[in-house]
Amino acid sequence: MSSRVLRPRTTANKPPSEASAREPVVDEGIAFVDPPPSVDVPGDPAVVLDKAGKPQLVLGVGKLEWPRKLLHSSIGPLALYLYLIHFPLPLLRSALSIAAGTVFSVDLLRLRSTNLGRGRFARAYEHLLGPLMRAEERQRINGVVWYLLGVVVAISAFPRDIAVASILILSFADTSASTVGRLWGRYTPKLGRPFGERKSMAGMGAAVAVGAGIAWVVWGTSVAQRGALEGESVSWKGEEGGVGLAMLCAVVGVISGVVEALDIYNLDDNLTLPILSGLCIWAFLAIFQH
Repeated sequence: MSSRVLRPRTTANKPPSEASAREPVVDEGIAFVDPPPSVDVPGDPAVVLDKAGKPQLVLGVGKLEWPRKLLHSSIGPLALYLYLIHFPLPLLRSALSIAAGTVFSVDLLRLRSTNLGRGRFARAYEHLLGPLMRAEERQRINGVVWYLLGVVVAISAFPRDIAVASILILSFADTSASTVGRLWGRYTPKLGRPFGERKSMAGMGAAVAVGAGIAWVVWGTSVAQRGALEGESVSWKGEEGGVGLAMLCAVVGVISGVVEALDIYNLDDNLTLPILSGLCIWAFLAIFQH
């Protein structure tokens, strides 16, 4: 973000407060509007001005959104740990469903407060959790809700080893694609439709590499066998099943990269990524293994 202090423009016929309330000021791609909503600006936090034109709130922390990414990535190791200790799926599904419902209910209150003119609840929520939010989430449901729902669907619909692989893809491939894309995406071609308009070859390449690594960790080591319940078989049958480990890693990598970059009717990728990646991995093994 520019280090200069940006203030609302004024005109000869309008006092500063009125001009700032009606006309967005754009400088280096950043739009400031009072009252909100603010806008999502790639590479910059969102700044909300108060009625005096002074910066009041910053959503997100820096270009790479480290607090948000740390939270996003922390779910993967937790999911892997719960898989390895054979944590009961019904209990996990219930806990995640309750968490999703709670976050959704609180978010509805926040949105209602925001739509009423950024009431006290919305201000308190954003001051507390603003570093974990993107500017675009000020006017829509928080991505945490879709994250939890995606995980619930994954653990409910797929075999346990595929479910944990899809959650790891959500946790790490998505984060790596976003980070690499923000850092080096401008040096590589944009992907274009049917992928997201901001998706780049650099970001996709990172997701492919991380997805391949996740497949190796889950099925190339003893993780899948150690996490399997008594009498439960793992999804990958090994070399004798007709799908080699190298092929499995390559296919899961491509699935990870493609699904992460897809734009599916503007649905949140926290929801689509674990569901579609799990579905594609399951379908691949079901079709090509014998």
